[in-house]
Amino acid sequence: MVSNVHSAEYEIQKNSLTMTKKKKMNAARLFFASGGIHRMMYVAGGNSADLFDFDSAEVLDPAIGNWHPIASTGTHMASYDSAVLNGKLLVTEGRLRPFLVYGKKNVKF
Repeated sequence: MVSNVHSAEYEIQKNSLTMTKKKKMNAARLFFASGGIHRMMYVAGGNSADLFDFDSAEVLDPAIGNWHPIASTGTHMASYDSAVLNGKLLVTEGRLRPFLVYGKKNVKF
């Protein structure tokens, strides 16, 4: 069951924090990679509450407030860093060291 949860949105121009209601991610995640690309928020990998490493990724369309699953990362990942460069989400995993790239034009990691 997907239900609404509160999240915070920070607006740099106004220097304000607003509480909003958004849909939950398909998988609750800890220690995940994230980045904004073309007005969409991407998340990848992370841990579940029982510390299972995910190999999944999701994208939030803030215009409609829904999360949608996207291509698998191809490997279970947690404890890493991420950055957005030239419209792509770059992810490094802290233990096994794969380097993955996700962008709007390519649908897989």
